[in-house]
Amino acid sequence: LPKIDFLFVYKLISIANNFRRILAYKYLINELKIETKVFIEYLKDFHDFSIDFVDDLHITQPIRYLAYVDYENKMIFALNEILKYENRLRFTLVHEISHLLLHEELQQILLNNKVLILLPESQKARIELQANKLTSYILLPPEQFMTELNYIIHKYNLNNNRGYYIYLDSQPCNINQWNCISTYLSSKFGVSKDVIKRRLKDIGFLKIADE
Repeated sequence: LPKIDFLFVYKLISIANNFRRILAYKYLINELKIETKVFIEYLKDFHDFSIDFVDDLHITQPIRYLAYVDYENKMIFALNEILKYENRLRFTLVHEISHLLLHEELQQILLNNKVLILLPESQKARIELQANKLTSYILLPPEQFMTELNYIIHKYNLNNNRGYYIYLDSQPCNINQWNCISTYLSSKFGVSKDVIKRRLKDIGFLKIADE
């Protein structure tokens, strides 16, 4: 069975930064929030992949997928409903691009051998974890993200005396503070508040009650 190598965070960040540099050079962009059309153009220009929006992916799995990659025909199929949610579409496209950046060689091995290889669940989980992490670093580049966080810390006069900056519970004042900060970051980078929440928790900026 093919082995999915472990990738350190610094390696994923390096891949993400290089990817954004390619987009900046090729498409002359320098925004924190990259438009979805740029990712679609990248897929075509660099991987010869097209995207097709459909009503049903015809995938029977416990997890409801929003998109599916057909490596053999170089197609990405995505549900039509995702077109209503720009941030979800952006994340989904970058997630599939992350698979291409990290796992395209693995998929080619499977295709060339013309055999169905059932990877262990641990390996499948590693593949998805890597794609999710790379997606996060592409959409929320750490250096720029910290710049925006420092702006927020100054704007809201936050302190770190408790070991974190934001405490999210049922208190209206804490909910209001979270909404202000997450709305700003979500709009700035073009991702959902859940993506913002995961990054803030990872870096110790956010503490959630009962977690």
